[in-house]
Amino acid sequence: MPHFFIKSFKVGLLLLLPLFYSSSFINKSFEESRTKNGQYLLKTKGDKEINLQGTISFLTSIEVSANGEKYAVLKLDLSDTKSINGHSFGFIVSEPYGKSKEIGAGTYPITSQINGFLNYFEGVFGFANISAFGELPYFAKEGSITVESMDQTKLEGFLDIIFINPDGENISVIGNFDADRE
Repeated sequence: MPHFFIKSFKVGLLLLLPLFYSSSFINKSFEESRTKNGQYLLKTKGDKEINLQGTISFLTSIEVSANGEKYAVLKLDLSDTKSINGHSFGFIVSEPYGKSKEIGAGTYPITSQINGFLNYFEGVFGFANISAFGELPYFAKEGSITVESMDQTKLEGFLDIIFINPDGENISVIGNFDADRE
């Protein structure tokens, strides 16, 4: 009799295992498909929690400052193309050319002390315009952008950044992206 229960348990487990696997696979595929092909999916945290999605593109370059120093630069452009009063984000990741020939996989922290709108610094400069939070622009205060993988046409990663506006109001934004090269 115990042999019957053990055999029934094994058969039941074998029947249920594919069900668990397929439901896990479907959820994972759905989540991954939401951030593919030049798309991003972000969420704000705090008093007002909203989902933000749209298109994202990237551009890399080697730029030379006025004093002749070379910098590897990565620019990310995120925008909501579906709504009139949507949102947009822009990020510039920059580091001295001697560290690497091009920005690649890694975590890049926000540079909070930038004097002016310059491409020549080490770190990340970012801004956000989100109509749901008012008309004032927000600037990246702390956090980071992580590039998980990058090739000639795609860049995948995530960000976790706190933005601040001129009135001192903060919003926290976190999410994934899969950018296409411009």
